Amino acid sequence: PVQDADQEVSFLPADEETKNELFVLPFDQQLQHKFIKQLPYTSELDISEGEVLPRAELMSRIKTLTRLGRNDPTFARCRFTLEKLDHQWGQHLSQVLAYNSYLEILLLNGTQLTDHGLLSIVQAVEHHPHLRELSVGGNDMSDSGAACLTWLIQRNHTILNINAAGAKRPRKKKRFKVYPKRFTSKGIETIARGLLQNHTLTALNLSHHDGGDDGAFA
Repeated sequence: PVQDADQEVSFLPADEETKNELFVLPFDQQLQHKFIKQLPYTSELDISEGEVLPRAELMSRIKTLTRLGRNDPTFARCRFTLEKLDHQWGQHLSQVLAYNSYLEILLLNGTQLTDHGLLSIVQAVEHHPHLRELSVGGNDMSDSGAACLTWLIQRNHTILNINAAGAKRPRKKKRFKVYPKRFTSKGIETIARGLLQNHTLTALNLSHHDGGDDGAFA
């Protein structure tokens, strides 16, 4: 049954087969804020100032964040590929990742993730015990993002595969169009130095960046 908009939002009992399903999904800003405040993993999650998402997309995100925050042992793969995750949603994701220890694969390809958002994610999974794959390719990351990845590579020894490919650009550039940032040779050299302190990473994708010969040599 769906609750009325002015009623409290509640979760189904955890012992039912439909664990983590929600009774209702509010979709205006005031109700989103009220809804988020009742999630079990934190009282600080606030989307009152964020954009209002379509009902289906918001439901998917809320359910995903809830399962991560509850540390669901059956939830090993999280995928937000090609969805727009602005700074605020990036913060939400990093908050719940701090409560999670079972996730193995995190896919954030083409989500418009910035250097600042990547920093939040990296800090959240720095000591994650089971994460095996992190994919952040196709996002708006500069050399600052490369420094964030270096920090992760130096400190996390469970991740085996990192995809940090740059966003592809059209062959014909359009006037006044702002294209996503990419790593330069300086950023790739920073990552290369970090690799010297890592003995577990088996795959690293840095394609479509502007490293040039210096980056390749590093």
